[in-house]
Amino acid sequence: MSLSAWFISFEIIGAIGTALVIVGLFKEYGWNVFDFLKIWRPRELQFAHVEVETASKQRGSALVVLGISIELIGAVGIFGTSLQIDIEHRREVAQLEQEAANTRLRALRLEKAIAWRVLLVSQAKKLAAGVSAFNGQKVNVFTYMGDLEAWLYADQIGATLGLGHDTHPELPWLAKWDVHFGRIALSPRTASGILVEVTPKATEQDKKAAQALFDALRLVTPHVTGVSVRGDALKGEQVYGDTDPSANICLTVAVHPPPPIELEIEGQP
Repeated sequence: MSLSAWFISFEIIGAIGTALVIVGLFKEYGWNVFDFLKIWRPRELQFAHVEVETASKQRGSALVVLGISIELIGAVGIFGTSLQIDIEHRREVAQLEQEAANTRLRALRLEKAIAWRVLLVSQAKKLAAGVSAFNGQKVNVFTYMGDLEAWLYADQIGATLGLGHDTHPELPWLAKWDVHFGRIALSPRTASGILVEVTPKATEQDKKAAQALFDALRLVTPHVTGVSVRGDALKGEQVYGDTDPSANICLTVAVHPPPPIELEIEGQP
C-alpha cells in the first residue's frame, strides 16, 4: 500500500477515535456535555449533589478512553507517515535535480561537440613550436568546397603554419612553412577531422616534417589521422586554389567530426 493510502487510513482511524470520544461523552454526560458553554452566562448558585455511576456512564467512559487511544494511534501514524512522505518527496526532488543536472551536462557536451572548431592562441603556439624545426617545408592545405566551418579552421591552421607570416611581424612565434591553400570541389572519398598525408614521392625529410605536423596537431585536437600515403585514387580530385604540385605534404581539414553517440541503458548510470 502506498504512503498516501496509509496516510488516509490513519486519518480515518483518527476520525473514528474522535467519533468514539464524542459518543462516549454523550453516554457519560448526556446533553450536560455542553455545560462548559455556561461560562459565558451569568453564574448561578450551584447546589451540591451526588451522582450515581450507571452502566451507561461506565460504557461512555470506556468509549472515551478507547477513542482517545485510537486517536493517539491515528496521530502517531499520521506523524510517521508524514515523515516518510516528506523523505520520499525530498528523494524525488533530489532525483529530479540530478536528472536535470545530467541533462544540462549532456547538453553542454553536445554543444561543445558540435561547436565550430577554433584554434586558440595557446594551441596555435603549440602547433607552431612543434613544426618550426622544419621551416620552409612545403605543404598543401585542403578543405572541401562549401564547408565554411572547415575553411575557417583550415585558415587558422594555415596562418599558424606560415601562410602570410610576413604580414604579421607582431607574431614572431608563427611557423614559416611554405603554405598553399586549395579547396576540393569533387573527391572520391569522404572524411572527417584532419588528415595528414604524404605523396608517394615524399623524401625522408618530408616524412619527418609530416610526422612533426601530425604530432603537433595531436596536441591541439584528437581528431587527426596520419601519417598516410596519399593514394593514386585521389588524383581525380577537382581542386581549386593556389596549390603547389611539388609539395609532398598534404593537410586536409575535412568536415566536423560527428558528436559521439551515447547509449543509455535503463537502470544503469
